[in-house]
Amino acid sequence: MKIDSRQHCTYNCDLLALVPCWSHPNLIDEIVIKILAFISLVTALATPVAGQQEAFSPQAHRGEVAGPLSEIMVLGTPHLTQLPEELDGMDIAPLIGRLTAWQPDVIMIENLSGLDCAVLRDYADIFGDTAESYCRDPEPALSALGLTARDAVIRAEENWRDWPDSPSPEQRRAMAALLLAAGDPASALVQWLRLREEERRAADGLTDELAALLETLTAHRNESYAIAAHLAAQLGHERVYPIDNHSGIDPMFERPEYADAIRRAWSGPGGEARAQAHRHAREAFVQTGDVLAYYRRLNAPDYPELVFASDFGAAFADDSENWPARHYAAWWEVRNLRMVANIRAVLARQPGARALSIVGASHKGYFDAYLSMMTPIQLIDPNNVLGEAEE
Repeated sequence: MKIDSRQHCTYNCDLLALVPCWSHPNLIDEIVIKILAFISLVTALATPVAGQQEAFSPQAHRGEVAGPLSEIMVLGTPHLTQLPEELDGMDIAPLIGRLTAWQPDVIMIENLSGLDCAVLRDYADIFGDTAESYCRDPEPALSALGLTARDAVIRAEENWRDWPDSPSPEQRRAMAALLLAAGDPASALVQWLRLREEERRAADGLTDELAALLETLTAHRNESYAIAAHLAAQLGHERVYPIDNHSGIDPMFERPEYADAIRRAWSGPGGEARAQAHRHAREAFVQTGDVLAYYRRLNAPDYPELVFASDFGAAFADDSENWPARHYAAWWEVRNLRMVANIRAVLARQPGARALSIVGASHKGYFDAYLSMMTPIQLIDPNNVLGEAEE
């Protein structure tokens, strides 16, 4: 059957097959109309309707939350055990004083939970020696109590659910021993510090070895103990909450090209700028002894960009073959996402609570960015708590 070209063009012309149609001048007006209609449709679809959000924004709904928002202050800190020699004797009492005055209801720390540590040990074929690097050995406490790690974690959670408002010294000592076995030594220290000095002794599951360990942790220069546990005890808290995560390992970490790429990122201009900023902050502290000024610098608004430029941003920008440094930067993002998820889970226990997260200063920018997206959460600037710098 012969197909009339005019009929074929009328019903089958589209923007990709217009050429045959130009042989029929009487159809040009119709085609132009179709083209204009198509352009109008595309423009309408690409232009958001007045008042319509371009993307869903959880934080835009804060005004709809029933009750008070949860306040959280992310306090960036140096890792006190890694401070250079000239800062080793840092007097953190003024810092603890400011944090005590702020009165947080919940304190979270950059430690792995006992459950996470147990998983890392059980799956050492995957995670290697991660547990040995980041978890305190619970074996002395497990042996003293005759428990497995699994049993200790479960029993500790059961104890928290039934924990009395005014525990006896015997209950506190027993709980401290159980928390050491469950892989939560910072909370064990909180229980130890809640005891009167004459009650801090070996009994109720605490062996001489475990009591000596807790006494050692009392003076330990790790921020989870020296700041968080002491602050929690002063405020009358029963525990702190570990929120760290180290499950996002990547086989790429073992390859030499990965290490080489990271070294290049760290040794770039951003790394030197960050090192210089740290030198200036340390020198200022040595001269003044002002621990609050030192922490204000680590929590200044520009500090996250300094960290990014010297580390993760430089890793993203490294143009080595197959971009190995991006594995490192991705690991960092995954770790922070999982840590913030742990924070969110803790906040869910006490809606509207005031929370303090004490974490290495390199995490702070990521924590603030992720937490700021959540509906019932209001971020608190640490420098409003630490006070203004003196003129």
